Amino acid sequence: MVKIVVINDIHVGNIHSVCSDKPIAEGKRYVPNKSQKTLLKGWKECIKMVGNAPDIIIINGEPIDGNNKKGFSKELWSQETVDQVRDFKKLFDMIPQKKDTKTYLTRGSAYHVDIEGTPIEEFVGDYIGAETYNNLKSNYHLQFRIHGKLISFAHETGYSKNYPARGNKLAAEWTTHAATAKSDNDKWNLSVRAHIHQINTRSFGPKWQGITCPCWKYSLGDYFERHGPSTTPSDIGMTLIDVPRDGNITYEFLIPKGVELKNKVINHE
Repeated sequence: MVKIVVINDIHVGNIHSVCSDKPIAEGKRYVPNKSQKTLLKGWKECIKMVGNAPDIIIINGEPIDGNNKKGFSKELWSQETVDQVRDFKKLFDMIPQKKDTKTYLTRGSAYHVDIEGTPIEEFVGDYIGAETYNNLKSNYHLQFRIHGKLISFAHETGYSKNYPARGNKLAAEWTTHAATAKSDNDKWNLSVRAHIHQINTRSFGPKWQGITCPCWKYSLGDYFERHGPSTTPSDIGMTLIDVPRDGNITYEFLIPKGVELKNKVINHE
């Protein structure tokens, strides 16, 4: 059995995202807000759900929030990327690991994790001791063949603003891939995506499954709220994938309790 833990869209550095209990911002102690304390509690709960140390940890994009150009950098508890990376490592070190646990990173959206052409995941990979693949610490696409099954990891995926149709992009991506694959052996058995901060699943029978995974950032702030009250809430959590020797891949979304956002309602009696 190969046990894989997938964590993505952590966005450390944003005031609406998870952080450690003692972040340091530009040399001074930052006090986490109520939402961040709730998310940290959920983070610790998920780690308990993971149980024994995994064989592989995948950070599937955006361990930090970076300068977040789309949010105009207004919602950061530190403008310094190094503060965000250091605090991400505190969270990463909470994950159970054994001597031969291997960690891999993929690259997220450029407006979060690209600083004038430098992908910050390269630095993060060095900082947490991640594996090198394709001559880099992070790439846009990571593939594993495990017990004969091909698994594809990437951060970004297309999505529809029509919520019921959001997962359809997973299917469109796979059908395009399947049509261009040289053989059945080169077709993904499972594709794992992030970016949209929500859980979606699609499948074509036993041949292929595709999922988008939960995140660690609430749908709050200007970027989300300016689009109106119908913004779909984020799913918070991690993803656990098991690949037994018979190749029958299973996955589970690890969702902590008590992390759902409550609607903001003003009562007038």
